[in-house]
Amino acid sequence: MRAPVVLLCLVLLAPWPGRADELAEEVDTDEAVYAVQRRPLMKGHEFNVSLGVLPLDALYKGITLGFGYAYHFNSVFGWQIAHFRYSFNVDTATISELDRRFGVVPSRIPPVEFLLDSSLLLKILAGKAVLGQRRMIGGEVDLIVGPAVAVLSTQQLSFGVNVGIGLRAYLNRYFSARLELRQYELFVANPLKVNHVFDLSIGASLNLR
Repeated sequence: MRAPVVLLCLVLLAPWPGRADELAEEVDTDEAVYAVQRRPLMKGHEFNVSLGVLPLDALYKGITLGFGYAYHFNSVFGWQIAHFRYSFNVDTATISELDRRFGVVPSRIPPVEFLLDSSLLLKILAGKAVLGQRRMIGGEVDLIVGPAVAVLSTQQLSFGVNVGIGLRAYLNRYFSARLELRQYELFVANPLKVNHVFDLSIGASLNLR
């Protein structure tokens, strides 16, 4: 029984090499120009401004205003040398509700006022898309990781790390739009605690050689 089955498989597979060659010829002659394009290359210097939010803490919310400077070595690696943010903090209704109903003030880690980090940018994915019918825009996805320091509302320093992901869309030769999601893990002393701060921001960048 095995011999007929093997023979049948060989017969069925025989036409495929010829068909594969035909497809390769079609791609080479007709579609090569459209299938491969040059990857957008970020210029060396990038100046960024951003607006964000710190949404996770149940006792306060922060609205962040930031700016930063990054240097891009090539289309794969970049260094966000300085990335600074100031947070305008507003207490939530939870604090007043606990005080009104139970007469207690919750113990908490002081809110973050300043955030400063320096991070490596690893550009893991790049591509292009058509906007509308005629305009083509480039984009990329990068991983973010690096040390961070925060100043709390009590003027206490807190050190840690930040990790995240950034999404970029190239608007033209000089400007790009950016969306970032970052998680800060900050260590607070006396007593030792870990402050988990999530930051979501959108921004615009000026890119120069």
